[in-house]
Amino acid sequence: MIRAGAGISGAPDSPTAAKAAVGAAMSSAGLERASLLLLFVTAEHLPNWPGVAAAAAECAGGARVVGCTGYGVLTAGEEIEGTPGIAALALGEEGLPAAPFLTGDLREDPAECGREAGRQARDVLGDALDSDGPPLAVILPDSYNLQAKPFFAGLHETLGPEAVIVGGGASENGALGRTFQFLDKRIETNAVSGVVFAGGAARFIGISQAYQPVGEARMITRAEENLIYEISGRPAFEAFAKAAGPELMENHRRAAMSLFLGFPGDPDRTVLDHGNYIVRPVVGLDPESGAIALAEAAVVGQPVTFTRREGGRARTDLENMLDKGMARLADAAFGLYFNCTGRGISLYGEKGVDAEAIRRRVGGLPVVGFFTGAEFAPIGPIDHLHQYSGVLVLLGERGSP
Repeated sequence: MIRAGAGISGAPDSPTAAKAAVGAAMSSAGLERASLLLLFVTAEHLPNWPGVAAAAAECAGGARVVGCTGYGVLTAGEEIEGTPGIAALALGEEGLPAAPFLTGDLREDPAECGREAGRQARDVLGDALDSDGPPLAVILPDSYNLQAKPFFAGLHETLGPEAVIVGGGASENGALGRTFQFLDKRIETNAVSGVVFAGGAARFIGISQAYQPVGEARMITRAEENLIYEISGRPAFEAFAKAAGPELMENHRRAAMSLFLGFPGDPDRTVLDHGNYIVRPVVGLDPESGAIALAEAAVVGQPVTFTRREGGRARTDLENMLDKGMARLADAAFGLYFNCTGRGISLYGEKGVDAEAIRRRVGGLPVVGFFTGAEFAPIGPIDHLHQYSGVLVLLGERGSP
């Protein structure tokens, strides 16, 4: 039986906040000793990290402690954004074999970093890793230094091609210029921490978008590297300007920060359905050449549409995703929610919107998460780095539908 509980604290004193969050998680799980503690902390608590780690482990009965920094932290029903916070998920020893990991040099050798994360998990889980279905890897990498594709490839080398990768990129409030990943009292930057769950548990993975598509999907018809010159035979800048509208185009910088490109997560699809597309920012506009620039390579023949950030759409999309998740896994034991820093108060104009939606839809289910620099979840069989999204992971007992 999976026993799990979540807790959160906004206390400014670091050891006090750790004890409060972990104590609440242990109490709600009915545990005297946890085997694993997922801990998400804001940057304000880093100067007191040894005390935070020690207090958390002691309160959890000596549990392994794994996690990262976040701009904010959350549980079902509460978000702490812009002020000090700690959120914890306590897991019992039975029901779900799990292996935490921490490995560095993410920027220098992302593929080897992925392989090492998988090796650490395999050393702990052994034969259980390959039993009863593919493992689930929850990754918490440094958002500033992640190269997603080679890291994913390295992780698959050691966990297997069918391993499922989810998670969130570590973030911070902008005061540090670095994010941190930790395992027990060890803390690093330019690293990735996380936990691998052996296969066999029932799971649901949902992706909530914060964007409203503008118009129908079109196609990239001319591009070089990261520059898109034509969309459906027209200059890309003209297509962008039409979608943005004359008022927004009075300031090109503001327009590029307001209108984004959406791509189907599965290259064989052309429709941008709920949870099945990825969003990428426009990093440059050139009216003279007619080009728009992305931060990554563009592909001729790739379907594309413009999207606009919209709070009402984000609320509805999250609620629909939560309803789907609870319908598919009504007896979930716990959940993880990775929420982009571009959501929260900057999207809705008020705090706690996503957490409150989760509370209403999942009731007393323990859910914990943080505000991320990137989100990770597959679309079909393809691993993806997402932006401006919320990724929900629900896990339940073996044999659950």
